[in-house]
Amino acid sequence: MSGRDLQRSALDPSPSPEERAALAQWCDRAERLPPVERAALRLHLEGYSIGEIARGLATSRATAWKRLHAGQERLKRTEGRHATAMGGQRRDGRA
Repeated sequence: MSGRDLQRSALDPSPSPEERAALAQWCDRAERLPPVERAALRLHLEGYSIGEIARGLATSRATAWKRLHAGQERLKRTEGRHATAMGGQRRDGRA
């Protein structure tokens, strides 16, 4: 890769086709989450704090954290099943 290509890739924030495919798969799995977990994850990914998420969801900080954590765990579990189904390995190294 030439210096010009490196500069262009560093300046171009566009995701690669592989990154777009991975994001599409992640979004598909996220759409299957319960609405409260999906909302907590969305707010977290947008950079909101737990306190702000709690206010946005009209709930306590503890409940907001539980919903966020439950959504993250559910996504991790579906990621493992998806990778195994596609012939890959899970993050923990098991087949």
